[in-house]
Amino acid sequence: MKKRKFVLVFTIVGAILIIVGIAYAYFTSQFKSTGEGGSITVKTVELNNVSLQVEGKITFDDLDILPGHKNVSAVKVTAFGSDQMVTYNLVWKGTNSLTTPLKYYVYKAPKEEKPEVTCRQLTSGNANFRKYYEKCDYSGFENLGEVVSSGVINKTEGEQSFNLMVNEALKGTKDGTSTYYYVVLEFENKDEEQNYDINGSFDGEVTVEQATSTLADITINKLYKKVNGENQEITKEPDKSEGYTLDLTESSCDGGVELGFDDEAYTVIVKQLTKPTVCSLVYKLKEGGN
Repeated sequence: MKKRKFVLVFTIVGAILIIVGIAYAYFTSQFKSTGEGGSITVKTVELNNVSLQVEGKITFDDLDILPGHKNVSAVKVTAFGSDQMVTYNLVWKGTNSLTTPLKYYVYKAPKEEKPEVTCRQLTSGNANFRKYYEKCDYSGFENLGEVVSSGVINKTEGEQSFNLMVNEALKGTKDGTSTYYYVVLEFENKDEEQNYDINGSFDGEVTVEQATSTLADITINKLYKKVNGENQEITKEPDKSEGYTLDLTESSCDGGVELGFDDEAYTVIVKQLTKPTVCSLVYKLKEGGN
């Protein structure tokens, strides 16, 4: 796989430190990332008789980036199968030689959106000491709701795997059931000379893996959400931004397994699970929800 590199060239003139990018004019260039990523990759993974197709790639290959730079990449996961739920982790696999950790923020949507991140290059300081950096603006994020996962991707020693989302669930259908993830990466401006990131690179792919937590031992037989007091069967869990929570009085698992729900993390909690079980989950609007 071809590595995409961004390079900062440093020139020292007397006591003046000048950070020079490659082939662009300061103050005029704008980089717009539209969530489409660089090259689109498609990968299919078989989990529990469900085919999960992953489309997209998390990239950070914009040219001449400076501290403060951000971009957005889109990843689409589609489940094909015969009415069977599958639980998976969304995983980034790759290499990162940047000493400054890359911050990431994940949004999730039931349909395709077109979020954009536009960055402009700025300068501060005086003639004796100038610093160049970027400020970025968001647009098209209105329908994505809140960030559902965040963290940092640290420098790796060789290729490594990193979970971006855990315990995600989709129901395989003949025509496919899809979920869209939008991942914002940020090269943080640490307000210092980040010389150690010269010639750094970030490269890899996004895939899915069988969940390894307790949810991996759950087969979700039925999935419902309450609509006007009636249980309506659905093919994937409601989005967090819709204001739903798990109805613990109607959700159940074989063998009397006790369920809980973390509203902040929007994750099902399994209590004292000692063997695989089959569950039916019912989601309801939280009090005060629409």
